[in-house]
Amino acid sequence: MKTLPTNRRIQGHLQMDLLTAIGLVVLAVLPLGFGFVHHRKLVRDATTRAIVLELLDGEMEVLAAGEHRAVTNTVQNWPLRGAAVLNLPQGACTLSRSHPTPAAIELMLEWKAERPGTIQSVRRAIRIPSQP
Repeated sequence: MKTLPTNRRIQGHLQMDLLTAIGLVVLAVLPLGFGFVHHRKLVRDATTRAIVLELLDGEMEVLAAGEHRAVTNTVQNWPLRGAAVLNLPQGACTLSRSHPTPAAIELMLEWKAERPGTIQSVRRAIRIPSQP
């Protein structure tokens, strides 16, 4: 004599199928979500670095054009100019002046974020022939 499956057995199989499907979706979606968060952080850091590099390049052009003559200290804070500064995290820019050779002056601009771990420091350096 054959017995027909009861509704309870069918419902149990459906619940197991549903739990298995949800488990597979969670296993597939969670790594994607964390990947998107990590990718977003990488893109934000790359954009910030590009903004800082553009600002430092502009300041280096101004310094190379003759503004370096007004710099007397070895190390000093240097303000970055430009509207893009508003998009940067809190940080400070310093200008270092050195004489590696008697015939040249080396200028280095370095921007560091105040909060460590946000972005690495960004540097630009240039050598300018010293004038007698």
